[in-house]
Order: sequence, then C-alpha cells, then structure tokens
Amino acid sequence: MAYPSPLEPIAPTAQPWLDPECFRPTGEIGCGYWALGEIRPCSPDELVEKIRLDKSERIELVAVPESSRLVPPQCVNFLYGATLERARLAARSGMGLPLVGLILFWGLAIAAAFQLPDAILGLVFLGLFFGGATVFSKVYDLWVLRRSPAQPTPELIAAAKYEAWVRLLAAPADWFLPGLLAVVGLIQIFAGLERSVAAAGLVKQAVWQGEAWRLLTGPLLHGSAQHWWSNAVGLVVFGILLSRLVDRSVINVVFLCSACAGSVLSLLGTEKTSIGASGGVLGLVGFLAVALWTHRRTLPRVALRPVVEVLVFAVLMGVIGYRFIDNWAHLGGLLAGGALGALYARVLPSAFPIRGGRWAAWASRLAATGLAGGAVWAALRMVG
Repeated sequence: MAYPSPLEPIAPTAQPWLDPECFRPTGEIGCGYWALGEIRPCSPDELVEKIRLDKSERIELVAVPESSRLVPPQCVNFLYGATLERARLAARSGMGLPLVGLILFWGLAIAAAFQLPDAILGLVFLGLFFGGATVFSKVYDLWVLRRSPAQPTPELIAAAKYEAWVRLLAAPADWFLPGLLAVVGLIQIFAGLERSVAAAGLVKQAVWQGEAWRLLTGPLLHGSAQHWWSNAVGLVVFGILLSRLVDRSVINVVFLCSACAGSVLSLLGTEKTSIGASGGVLGLVGFLAVALWTHRRTLPRVALRPVVEVLVFAVLMGVIGYRFIDNWAHLGGLLAGGALGALYARVLPSAFPIRGGRWAAWASRLAATGLAGGAVWAALRMVG
C-alpha cells in the first residue's frame, strides 16, 4: 500500500499527534513497517528483529494486528523491548568519532597544562565543540534508557507519537540563510579576513562614529570555516524544526531581528570587534523555546529537549570560550528571539503546526530583502 506520507492531512490541533486519525490506516496488512513510502509486510518475529537492529532508527511506524492504523513501535507491547535495544545501539554507535574528538582535545588540554597553560581553555572548548556535546547527549540517552519502565506508559506513548509526527512532517530545509552566509564567506576569502572584518565587521568605534549598518553586516561575516559551519548547521537544523512546528516564514524575520539585537547588546556590552551569525541562530533557538514553553501543558517533555540541550551547550561554550566568544551578542539574540516567540505564540491559535498566514509570508520577504541588501553592502565594502 503506497502513501506519499504516513501522516493523514488533518487540521492543526493542540495535539495532532494524539488524534486517532493522525497516522495512515494499515488496510489488510497484519504486521509490517512503513519505509520509503509504503508498508512492507513481515512476520511479528521479523519485525522485532528489524527494529532491534535498526541503529539508525529509520523505522518510524509499524503495522500491527491490534491497531487499524500505523503506530510508533514504542507504543506496541511486544515491540517495546526491541525499541529499547535499538535506542541503546543507536546511542552507543553514535558516540565513536565524537568521543575520539573529545579525548583528543581534552588530552591535549591536559598536556598543555604543563607547558602552555593559556591554551587550556581553547582546547577544552574545541573538545566540547568537536564531540563533547554529542557524547554527553548520548550518555544522557543511555542513562534515561536504564530507567525505562518494563512496559510503555501513557507518557512514553505520547512522546513516541509526538517524535514520529514531528520527524515525518514535510519540511524541506531553507537554504537561503546558509547560502547567503556562504556567499559572504567566499567574498571574505577573496578579500582577506582582516580586511573584510575591518571593512564590514561589527567594529564598535566605527558604529559609534555613524556606521550603524555594521549592526547588520557584522553578523553576516565569520572568522573561519569552522565558525561558518557551526552557524550554518544550526540554521539548517533549527530552520527545519521551526518549519515543522511553526512556519518557515518566521526564520528570516527572527534571524534578522535577533542578529541585529545581538549586535546592539554587543555594542553596549563590549568594545571588542564582533562577527558571526551566532546571535541570529540563538534567536531561532529562543523563539522556538518560548513558543514551545507557552504550550508546555499540551506538549510532551521531550519536545523541549533540543532547545534545552543547545542552550546548555551555548552557556558552557560561552563560559569556557569567553575570550573569543561574544556572549553579549548571544544573549541579545536569544532575548530577541524569545520575545518574538512569546508574541507569536500569544497572537496565533494554540494549534500545531502554528501557521502565520499571509502577513508572516510578507514579513519573511521583507526580512530576506533586508538580509540580501546587507550582504550586498558588506560585499561592496569588502572588495571596494
């Protein structure tokens, strides 16, 4: 039985993942699993084995005789044990390279303690950046799995349905912002890092002397490929999550407002020159955090985990890397994004996905035009 999506096209509600008609019917199939647009039949024993060995967790939904519709395997009693084994396997298999990165840089930090004490914080920072966050997240997963009940509880069932619903919502990545930052980055390479930062970065003295446009161009520049990559990944990941739960039209608006708010707070808080889109990225995180927190009574606790993990990671990185991270810009972007999230959640109905309508689409176009104009002006400054 082929489907374009395993989700039924139901209207937004407070908890669409708990709607009895949220997932597609299974038809005549007794046991099977949904993959690549169709339900593939198999025996109960084969289904258990497939789920147990599915370390990539690609089997989102299954068909079982006791349900007329597709359900997450965590909700089925005879599959519950296999889903726990699968989760443990996924957590352990995802720790390899991140653990190597963490051990490498933290080992260097220990060695540097005797000869290069000034390099310790930088190496600890790199260890967290290149693996620490993933390792700690996987360790937490394993700790939670050790405390899992013997059978699925109503809370676990609701969380499993929510996670399956979110992952299966159609939400292509929005490449406008990462692409814009990539173009600016390529021009930086052509112009030279020092020249580009001096020409269009958030140089505080220049702003006070009248070049207020640097409040916008500064967040579009980056100091290294690693710096650009981390922000581009954040934009893609949280852009997809925002597109699924809220509306992709908010991304440009939130990023623009948060990046500029981060620049303003950085201007008031420190005299150091600042570049980077981190304030805008944390604005997206803050927007999503507040929007979800507003609906916390209808959402499972697992819904807030992505934003909580990023916020904890951002705080740790800010404390450890305070010498080269603009925490004022991060805080300004986070606060601005949170304020926009509170406004958005208050104005619109309490139903997921939270769609903004025509006004949000027009605001997105205006914000995109402003960002593109800022990128063009930054490019002219860098090469002129």
